[in-house]
Amino acid sequence: MVSLTVVYLAFVVIMYQYTKRKMEYYRKIQYEYEIKLDSMKFFVTIAVASFLGGFNGGVFGLGSSTTMIFALLYL
Repeated sequence: MVSLTVVYLAFVVIMYQYTKRKMEYYRKIQYEYEIKLDSMKFFVTIAVASFLGGFNGGVFGLGSSTTMIFALLYL
């Protein structure tokens, strides 16, 4: 379980770096998103909500939409 958590955290960090580079490119070509995905607050919120959605779906049999909807409404 610990190794899966480490892999997930490494994946989140790699995706955050990729998203930052992508958002810089979009700024360079003057294209803007409504949500600032290169902001750590929004990115961590999406990552945690995704993890909790998958956890709820796997352990409790709840759909991940019960978690993701509230996270997206928060954003």
